[in-house]
Amino acid sequence: MTTDPPTPHGLRPATALCLSGGGFRAMLFHVGALRRLAELGVLDEVRTVSSVSGGSIAAAAMSMHWSPEGLDVDAVERSLFDLAGTTLDVRAVLGGWARLRAPATQLAALYDQYLLDGRSLQDVPDEPYFVFNTTNMHSGNAFMWSKDAAHDYSIGRIIEPQIALSLVVAASSSFPPMLSPARIRTPGVMVHHHTGTPVPAQSRLWLTDGGVYDNMGIQSVDDHQTVLISDGGAPFAATAKLSTNWLSITLRTMSLLQNQVGKRRRYEELYAPDASTKTRLLWSLRNDHSGLGDDGLHLPPDRMRALSGVHTRLAKMPPETRSQLINLGYALADRRVRPVLRPDAAAPSAFPRAGGLG
Repeated sequence: MTTDPPTPHGLRPATALCLSGGGFRAMLFHVGALRRLAELGVLDEVRTVSSVSGGSIAAAAMSMHWSPEGLDVDAVERSLFDLAGTTLDVRAVLGGWARLRAPATQLAALYDQYLLDGRSLQDVPDEPYFVFNTTNMHSGNAFMWSKDAAHDYSIGRIIEPQIALSLVVAASSSFPPMLSPARIRTPGVMVHHHTGTPVPAQSRLWLTDGGVYDNMGIQSVDDHQTVLISDGGAPFAATAKLSTNWLSITLRTMSLLQNQVGKRRRYEELYAPDASTKTRLLWSLRNDHSGLGDDGLHLPPDRMRALSGVHTRLAKMPPETRSQLINLGYALADRRVRPVLRPDAAAPSAFPRAGGLG
C-alpha cells in the first residue's frame, strides 16, 4: 500500500470508497454507484476500498476486474447481476448442516462456485488497497483483512495472510444467527503491531459479519481526506406488531443493534468536531433525499421506499428488482458526488438499465 504525506490536519490526501453491508440489495446498489463514479472519473482517484458484508461481495468482484487501466464496470455488473439471481443463504445453511460443517464455510464454497473461482486474498491487486471488514467475536473489535496484513488492533497482525478470498468474504457476510460464526484457522503467525514478535493467539478465529461492528467500513479509512460512502443498508422500520418466535426476536434484536451502530458511525463521521477538515460524501437508502439536487432522472419516492425495503438476504431477486437497485445506486451517487467533486460534469440523461425504478 502506497502512502502519501499527511495534510496539515493529519489526513492522507487520498480518496477512499466505503461499500456498506445489506445483502444482495446493497451489493446491487453499489454496482450502480460504481458505474456513475467511473463515468465521472472519480473511481480512478480511489486509493482504498473498504467493504462490509454485501459490500464485500461487490469489492471482491471489483478486485477481480480492476486492472492498471481501471475497473471493468461491465464485467462487475454482469457477474453480480447474475449472482443475485441465485439463493445462497438458505443453501449455505442447509448444505452446511448436511455436510456437518459451518454454514459460513459452505457459503464460502458457494462464493467460489458462482463468483470467485478459488481466488486467494493474495490475488487481490496492490492498488487500490482493498480492506474486507469482519468482526472478531473473541475481542469484540473489527478484524480487517487486506493483502498485506490481517489485523485486530487489540491483538496483533498476520503478515500476508494465506487464505481463500471466499472465506474472507463469507466471514464478512456471515450475518447472525444462521450464517455465523465463521470459524477460520488462523492463516499465519500473529505478531505484535510494532515489534513484529509473535503474540499469543487463538488457533482459530471466530468471526462474524463485519456490520456487527461497523456496517459502513468507515473506521479503516478515517485517515483519508476524502471518503465516499455508499450505504445500501435498509432503513430501520418501526412496527406495532412483533413476532414472538425466537428467530424473529433474534433477527429484530440484531437489526436494532445494527441500526444503532450505523447511526453512531454516521454521526461520528459526518458531525465530528473535525468534520469540516474532511470531505465525506454519503448516499444512502436510509435517508430522505429531498435535499439532493435533481439530475433529470425520475425517482418516485414510493419506489425508493419500496427498494430500500428489499430484504437483507443473499437470496434470489427478480431481474427487474436487480435492475432497479442498480439504477437507484447510480442516481443517488450522482446526486451526491457530482455537485461536489465534478460540478462541471453533465447530469445523466438516462438510467444505466432499462425500466428506471419501476
